[in-house]
Amino acid sequence: MTRSTLSLRDATDDDIPFAWKLYSDHCRPVLTPFLGGHWDEVQEQQKFRTIWRPEMTKVIQFGSSCVGWLSTRTARAEVILENLYIAKRFRGRGIGSTILREIIDIAASNGRSVQLEALKETAAVEFYKKLGFERIGVTEMTVEMKYQFSTKLMGGHSNVPQVNRGDF
Repeated sequence: MTRSTLSLRDATDDDIPFAWKLYSDHCRPVLTPFLGGHWDEVQEQQKFRTIWRPEMTKVIQFGSSCVGWLSTRTARAEVILENLYIAKRFRGRGIGSTILREIIDIAASNGRSVQLEALKETAAVEFYKKLGFERIGVTEMTVEMKYQFSTKLMGGHSNVPQVNRGDF
């Protein structure tokens, strides 16, 4: 992967079908047991529309392919990663790690930590742990995690391809 093949662009409402597909493919198997064993497509799409905010969302592109999306917001002392979804066929290529390390580095350079919630019983929890996130709480469905840059080394990601920092 080279810098020129991985990029971010602002999301638009035209991205809703793509974003919904990634979201539902990831969440359906994990959330269905919490929904009484039934995934109501219409109801879940309506819920999705409440979290889809193009003004806070970036679409991840690998070459000319849309491969994922993320949304963040900044609080006083932290950057909150609200969503990060990578299409299954593009996982394991370092795309999520590259994006997340950039978010961490940018947050750290601004004196902020990075916080997120991951669905329990998913590979995402281990993924975030490997990148240095620590568990700070737990709910019925999620694990709350935080990357506190002051206890981690900044930088040190020189072998990881970079994306344009202006994209965040």
